[in-house]
Amino acid sequence: MDELVGAWRKSGGDAGTSVYPDELELRPAGRYTGRNGAPAKEHPWWDVGGWRVVSADRMAISTFTDRVVEYRYTLEGDELSFTDPEGRHFGYRRADAQPSA
Repeated sequence: MDELVGAWRKSGGDAGTSVYPDELELRPAGRYTGRNGAPAKEHPWWDVGGWRVVSADRMAISTFTDRVVEYRYTLEGDELSFTDPEGRHFGYRRADAQPSA
């Protein structure tokens, strides 16, 4: 779980994934904050709440409605990828990571 803690920036995603925040901060003790960049677009599905690893490839995250949803995830180096329950893929890159060559 410690390897997931930190600041992340959205690196892309399938159509329909704009509901997920542009910036995501996963904090220790299972708390997170999600923000959209400027100009502000719709309210992010993940705004503030809790997160926890459920299994080696599943994470539960509370949404802006306080509903807890499970997502499939992978972490490869500085790339964190998610698949939502509708099968849409989107990803984040660690905010302090160096750009890949």
